[in-house]
Amino acid sequence: MGALNPKMLQLTGSLSDGVILIRATLDHVRSANALITEAAERAGRDPAAIDRAVLIPCALNQDAGAAREILRPGFALYAARFPRYRELMERAGFSAEVSAARAAWDDEGPAAAAAKLPDDLIDAMALAGPADRIRAGLARYREAGVTLPILALASSQPSGVLEAQRLIDAVSPLTGD
Repeated sequence: MGALNPKMLQLTGSLSDGVILIRATLDHVRSANALITEAAERAGRDPAAIDRAVLIPCALNQDAGAAREILRPGFALYAARFPRYRELMERAGFSAEVSAARAAWDDEGPAAAAAKLPDDLIDAMALAGPADRIRAGLARYREAGVTLPILALASSQPSGVLEAQRLIDAVSPLTGD
């Protein structure tokens, strides 16, 4: 079940086999897990039987700054056009920045909106940089209770197929390094 806000997360715990969160900070993952666990226990269900997936925007690049720049336009779009995700960014402590990005989107366009979003916002909701940084981020999501991290690759290439393979090779425990 896709869920973002408390009522849906509680419903997940009561009824669903799993949840998928999108663009979730680690704090949001932890609070979502607490709500799901509490609701599952109230419903007499085993909370451990509920899968916890998170779709995490990701950009692989040896330069973390360059990787963030690949992700930034997508975050600007979410800040400007998706109210529920805008709320999630605001609750993560980026209210002023998100407001500025939304206003810039309307007045100056997407590139101006993207420029208003700080690196800290990207780092809170995505994984950007070299493979070791992405692996460390995946470990933090798993420690927060995520059972299925899903990397949503953002690419600077017209066809991201080769970049996707590089990401898989870089972070998969099956390929090693």
